[in-house]
Amino acid sequence: MKIEIDHSDLDLISDKVMEKLKPMIDKINKKDTDHLLNKKQLAQYLEVSVKWIDGYKQLGLPYIPMKGHVRFRKNDIDKWLESVKVPAVNRIDRLLKEIKREQP
Repeated sequence: MKIEIDHSDLDLISDKVMEKLKPMIDKINKKDTDHLLNKKQLAQYLEVSVKWIDGYKQLGLPYIPMKGHVRFRKNDIDKWLESVKVPAVNRIDRLLKEIKREQP
């Protein structure tokens, strides 16, 4: 048996498949980015020590206090990282500033 499908049918099928998959994909993406981490997990995520986490918690690292425990929402940590990010500096600009400073 042979079935012929034209391009308009393929587009309709593709749209229907994506419509069914989108909620599942959104759920997977949300799970990956919006979950709670303990200190040890956060230290692993950031590749720092737990002691470092304790210090930075007091300097603005977003956290959730939970009756003697502390949790960190991964989304909040990612936003915090973006907010404290230092932009790259162009080496040529830096050299030109240095040259201008040295000129009498």
